[in-house]
Amino acid sequence: MDFEYLVQEVYPEKIPSHLADLYEYWLGKSCNELGPSWDNFRLDEIKPQFLPWITIVDVIPGEPLDFKYRFWGSSRTTLQGYDKTGQTTSSLTPKTVSEKVTAEYVAVCEVKKPVHVITSSAKGASREFRYDSIRLPLSTDGNSVDKILSLNILGIEEIPMYRLFGTTPPI
Repeated sequence: MDFEYLVQEVYPEKIPSHLADLYEYWLGKSCNELGPSWDNFRLDEIKPQFLPWITIVDVIPGEPLDFKYRFWGSSRTTLQGYDKTGQTTSSLTPKTVSEKVTAEYVAVCEVKKPVHVITSSAKGASREFRYDSIRLPLSTDGNSVDKILSLNILGIEEIPMYRLFGTTPPI
């Protein structure tokens, strides 16, 4: 899979509305500069249409950092053809995807702020795509990121993405 990505600071006025909605919820639940704790963050308060697209990882301390999927939304399973709950980002394949996703999570841990990720097909790729993601830190102690919540939503209109993964859209 040939892609390019950009990890940047979150500017609510410049991100898609569904990402901005989740970001605003995250801000409202924040109890410190790192955002809400896992105990403060409630999946049952998130818009129902977001849940199938959400992933949540636990940060596994060490050198290098790794991340274990605590929650993997059902629409992600439909799109990608697998459920990664309980698995680590280092186990993702192909290796380029593992490296990309891990780098995005590491960025959240380093800057201790949400990040907006823009992913697109590499120039000249045979299949073109583009999607936006938001990665939101959660902190139990207010000092370190121990979980990260992510959202990107692809609708059935994004049929090229399903082709990219070799899966069938839920029509």
